[in-house]
Amino acid sequence: MNTHSFLLSSHRAQVLRLRKLATEALRRYSLGKDVQLKFIFHGENTTFKITTNKGKSYLLRIHRLDYHTKKGILEELKWLSQLSQKTDIPVQKPILSKNNCFIEEVAVPEVYGTRFCDVLTWVDGKMKKKSASELDFHKVGVLTGKLHRSTDSIKKTKRIYWDSKGLVGVDSKFGNTKEVQAGLTRYKTDFEEIRKILFKKIRHYENKNPSKMCLIHADLHFGNLVWQDGLPVPIDFDDCGYGFKVYDLAVVEFSSMKHLQGLKESDRKKCIDQLHEGYLSQSSLSDSDFKMLPAFLLARKLALLTWMYHRKDNPMLQERFKKSVAPFMKYLKSHI
Repeated sequence: MNTHSFLLSSHRAQVLRLRKLATEALRRYSLGKDVQLKFIFHGENTTFKITTNKGKSYLLRIHRLDYHTKKGILEELKWLSQLSQKTDIPVQKPILSKNNCFIEEVAVPEVYGTRFCDVLTWVDGKMKKKSASELDFHKVGVLTGKLHRSTDSIKKTKRIYWDSKGLVGVDSKFGNTKEVQAGLTRYKTDFEEIRKILFKKIRHYENKNPSKMCLIHADLHFGNLVWQDGLPVPIDFDDCGYGFKVYDLAVVEFSSMKHLQGLKESDRKKCIDQLHEGYLSQSSLSDSDFKMLPAFLLARKLALLTWMYHRKDNPMLQERFKKSVAPFMKYLKSHI
């Protein structure tokens, strides 16, 4: 199938075509007969829940094209394996295929390109979609600190994603920012000026604090936390890479805004303070590190805008970009 045809398809049509690729991918794994395949999400990757006739569940991921290399995906799976073996964090574990591989390369006529696919164990639990307590924030802080502590012995060679260049550089991990600027109308000048300010500030911090970087989750928002017996379990390590510890906390804080809506300012502050206290019980950051949080919160917003702009392969994300430009730019301009 040609690329143009797939890109012009609706979100629903893309999902239906990717389901055929998912079915083909499943043939590469020994998960039993009468396997059920349930669509979950078509965003960064396309995911399906697998349920076997023995009641076991797994997650099938179809990776989008041109984001991670095969070696980059293997580096993520290595971290997951280490976390499951050496920590008490009940993360997903990668499953070997019939070919004794963690990654299968799969193609079908309905979907353009050969896609990397993998299967992970399923994590049961609930998500906190609307509200979270001070204690919940403390627990997420503890989890984030534990994740950072676990990365010391892992060599980062492929996923050098979230340094200053990868986060807000011209050729960022989420795409070229000059192209985003060119695609904007009212906000061209503002976008580039804000990016330059953030890059200079974060680059200066990076040069002075190389020890404050490690392998981070980089997408630890509340939608990527499943709660089991009152404790948060991280899922979706797809964006993990070498980056700033403070950025990981900024991602949590950024994603928590809707959970803190309706609270008094003093109560919102207590929740964020508990996030930081939980983190410091497991890993170390200084007051000067925490002073960088506002810059990393802005960097997260700018990075998401860049990511949405470059996802022209996904109709849903293109619509989200159109709706997000004005409020995102208003926020960036008022907080820079």
